[in-house]
Amino acid sequence: MRAPPNKRAGVSTQLIRELERTRDETLRYFALAHRDLARTYAPGKWSVTYILHHLSDNETVSFDRIRRVLSEPRPVVWVMDQDAWAKGLDYSQVPLNVSLQVYESVRNAIIDYAGVHYERSGHLEFVHSVDGVRTLRDEFDHVAAHNEHHLRQVRLALGEVLPDQAVGVLVGAALPRMVGRREVELGPRGALDRGVVVKLRPVVRRDGPHGMALHSDQLGGPPIHRRGRPRAPFGAVSPLQGGAGRRSLGATR
Repeated sequence: MRAPPNKRAGVSTQLIRELERTRDETLRYFALAHRDLARTYAPGKWSVTYILHHLSDNETVSFDRIRRVLSEPRPVVWVMDQDAWAKGLDYSQVPLNVSLQVYESVRNAIIDYAGVHYERSGHLEFVHSVDGVRTLRDEFDHVAAHNEHHLRQVRLALGEVLPDQAVGVLVGAALPRMVGRREVELGPRGALDRGVVVKLRPVVRRDGPHGMALHSDQLGGPPIHRRGRPRAPFGAVSPLQGGAGRRSLGATR
């Protein structure tokens, strides 16, 4: 009798492909010319160089978590303060080649661990100092999603993202976490869709630094608004307008 297909195995294979794809694209950006490495995806945000250093550091943090979860019973792990790392390690002085070697070697190790442990040990839990209980499977998924989030920022910095896609690049990964922290509320139509477009005045406004217009098919998403403000079809959810400094959206957890 033929065994039923293992759906989890398909997920694992898809994850590994995504880890390899994001790895290969990221490695190409390490070879950019200096003028491109200095580009930013929005005023006051991290340069491509800083993003690459951050991706390298994030790999080491995630790899440490993965090994601890496999070795220790329900360990407690601390949130990564990405701005503190950038300042404390002085990203402006770290040789890019050092981060390249760290990123590539650790990502290859994570891919190897994912192939062995995503299905077999993915249920193992750890306690995150901010997000609470998470699983090993969650951490593997986070590595790929986090890398892709920052690759979108790099593409935007290099002009490889169309203007109407930029809103999703800037806030797409941040919105679910903002909802979880109760900084924003969902509209009446239910759960937040990953592709929802939120109007950020500095991004969408035609006279802004990334001026663009929203297409008509982008106007039908669920309304999202800041807590304490009147409901509107689009809300002023704008981390770009505050004193965010050099902080990049989608902060590493």
